[in-house]
Amino acid sequence: LVGNGCYDNFPMREMMYADLIVRRVDLADLAEVKSLAMCLAKQFTSIDLVICNAGVMLESRSTTTTTSNIEIHQAVNLLSHATLVHFLLPSLAELGSRVVFVSSITAHLGNLRRFPIESPEFFCGHFRNGYEAYATSKLATAFYAQELNSIFAKSTRSRGTTVVAVHPGCVASGLYQHVNFATKLLIRRILKPIMRNPANAAAEIVALGCCDNLRGGCFYQHMIPVRDLCSASDQQRQQIYEQVQRIIANIQTSTDENWEFRALN
Repeated sequence: LVGNGCYDNFPMREMMYADLIVRRVDLADLAEVKSLAMCLAKQFTSIDLVICNAGVMLESRSTTTTTSNIEIHQAVNLLSHATLVHFLLPSLAELGSRVVFVSSITAHLGNLRRFPIESPEFFCGHFRNGYEAYATSKLATAFYAQELNSIFAKSTRSRGTTVVAVHPGCVASGLYQHVNFATKLLIRRILKPIMRNPANAAAEIVALGCCDNLRGGCFYQHMIPVRDLCSASDQQRQQIYEQVQRIIANIQTSTDENWEFRALN
């Protein structure tokens, strides 16, 4: 799936020899994500690996989605992924399926105290700035992945599905398109040579999802599980999971099923 912000720059020519289907979706529109996920579950009855890689930072659009009052970073970085995985569950029930949520080391800076987790404001409130919103969404993503893996482990139907979160490294990508001019100049002139190449980071994420000894519920960095991002009680993780599931349960199905796609054989 290719989000609106990445579609125009998607490397079609590099994929000409791949068996590839590209579908464009507005990941800020959870109804659209739900409808597409349901279509994919019908089309692909057995899915081995799902990588949830979309992300926005310092998003310049409105602070809410077009269809709800959800803060844009929370909507794209966590809720769109959780919605996708939830409605792909019929295809993930087979033994050995993997789900990789791309989080970030900046989750260390996430703020779980600005809004009570059990309050709707946790997903709808306004953060101090885009950096805090991004970091908090990535922290919530890591905790959601951990709790989802625990839920799957207890489920008779989805027990074989493994869920992890991963920090891909500091990647020189379009994620930084909304930073200020000075930061862009710093990245372009100094940091880019030492930042990770997007292709290498992507290859590592795929390799992680396919590795034999993947440990469910862990946070990975450079293919290695690392310690918990920060102290969080089981109750906090459960509250994040329950809040996400409550939002998913209330998503209306989009009436538009004319998904834009391109198949390359």
